[in-house]
Amino acid sequence: MTDVTTTRSPDQSASTKQPRPEPERLIEIGLVLVDQPERTVRDARERALTSLRSSFPEFEWRMPVMERLVTAPRDRVEPTLLLDEGMHERDSRRWDFAVVVTQVDLMSYYRPFAIAVPSRAIGVAVLSTARLHGPLVDEEGAPRSGRATLAARIAALLIHLVGDLNGVPHCGHEGHFTSAPKTPSCLDAMTQTCPARKEHLTRELQDVADLRLEEVPDSARSGAVAFYARAIRINFDDIVSAVTRARPWEFPVRLGRVTAAATSSLFVLLLTAEVWELGTRESPVLVAAMSSAALLASTVFVLTQHRLLLLLGRGSRTEQIVTTNTAITLVVLVGMLATYLVVWLSALVIATLLFDAELEQRWAALDHSVPIVLFASFVASIGILVGALGSTFEGRYLRHVTFADEEV
Repeated sequence: MTDVTTTRSPDQSASTKQPRPEPERLIEIGLVLVDQPERTVRDARERALTSLRSSFPEFEWRMPVMERLVTAPRDRVEPTLLLDEGMHERDSRRWDFAVVVTQVDLMSYYRPFAIAVPSRAIGVAVLSTARLHGPLVDEEGAPRSGRATLAARIAALLIHLVGDLNGVPHCGHEGHFTSAPKTPSCLDAMTQTCPARKEHLTRELQDVADLRLEEVPDSARSGAVAFYARAIRINFDDIVSAVTRARPWEFPVRLGRVTAAATSSLFVLLLTAEVWELGTRESPVLVAAMSSAALLASTVFVLTQHRLLLLLGRGSRTEQIVTTNTAITLVVLVGMLATYLVVWLSALVIATLLFDAELEQRWAALDHSVPIVLFASFVASIGILVGALGSTFEGRYLRHVTFADEEV
């Protein structure tokens, strides 16, 4: 994979009538072109910058453009492949956000098609122009420029993604940039900024434009633990927002193979007398420790097996890396916890309904009342480990569930 065009400087002509903002008010959104004609995107970039500078004049907006030569499928491309590219470029070039633009159709898991996939956890979005081409005549039959229509739609979608990457909820007015476009033609009506969402986005952008922790003089002298702690404290709200938008509590439903692997072990364990005897003789403290260890081990396995954490390989410490890795770790941890609770509840219900006290004591040779809650926790700790192994069958879909907030 080779860079064929270097980062370009933004146009400086749009802010001549206003005082130049302070350097810490800079918002930099990198555009990474993958198999995409540059001329149309540059037109869209100018439109987007004009609109953003008009709506948010208190910030200095820059959109450097670079082109990547990538060997990609010609029909459909997995969004996470492009999210990985954008994540690497964003962190290596210290952008605030990155948007990867491609003319290849995006693979969609929840909708008939997707024109964009944002990921707040990593501050990157993927935008496809494959379905954004409009008709060559307007509603009255007058001639229309196809390239101008495409550029206008890309610009509207770029501004919409700025809101998505900052955790701004969608509004119901179709004419606002923060509304959810149901079809590509809905982008034509997006010409205004919702006042309520504008206030929300302004607050988020103020946090983004603040001086980064690694740029503070004394941060370079602090240890790794102190740096991570400070970065997490500063970006705590952003981390919580990223985890919330990822909806990790839906993992048991969305990651069917992980849940199937975990629950399949449940039925085997429930029919094994030795497991009953072992699981009911352990102390509550030991069972709690086993459950915690199994949850942490399964989380670490998923993170490492699917290479979800961001590592630049230079040992550099940046606020963006800490925020990204913390958000991704929490997404997986909460997702595995949700799976653990599903297995635990299933074991509890099945054991309560099908196994009475007399059967349990005769079958498992127990001479005391069986604490079903402890047994269910013991079984769930084993099931979650088996489920983590089952994540190897999810492939790229697990990365999509972890990273993608939605499919636009």
